[in-house]
Amino acid sequence: MNLHFYIIDNNNLSRLAYDLVLKNFDTEIEVTGFNDTKIALNDLIANCWSRDGMPDVLVLDLQMPDESGWKFLDELAIIQANLPHPIPVYLISSSMDKTDIEKGMHHPFVKKYIQKSVANEQLKDFLQELISENIASGLSQAVWLHLL
Repeated sequence: MNLHFYIIDNNNLSRLAYDLVLKNFDTEIEVTGFNDTKIALNDLIANCWSRDGMPDVLVLDLQMPDESGWKFLDELAIIQANLPHPIPVYLISSSMDKTDIEKGMHHPFVKKYIQKSVANEQLKDFLQELISENIASGLSQAVWLHLL
């Protein structure tokens, strides 16, 4: 099964870590990394007519220097209805502010809020859990519409 992840994080090391952990779990996984939310959003819009170019999962850092992850979420909410399938979003942030957590979880397509400073083992466990859930569900781009 070919899962496609978008990782949106301005930290190159974080993106590399996600990429390595995901591909270590399953070499068939495709990872597209972005260090800029505007570029990621433009890519989603450019691919919105094609199921093949769309990610199955989006991991978003909320603390971005160019444009906040919050603004990205608001803009994603506007275009989400026009995408070929809903894209579940997993938020990562160094913030442990309860207000941020509640605000993030308020978006209907946000599935989880993860503290960015979690230990490597916890990060690996989270990513493996995420992949296992998707594989166990027989997840493919064609079934995302029915999944959420």
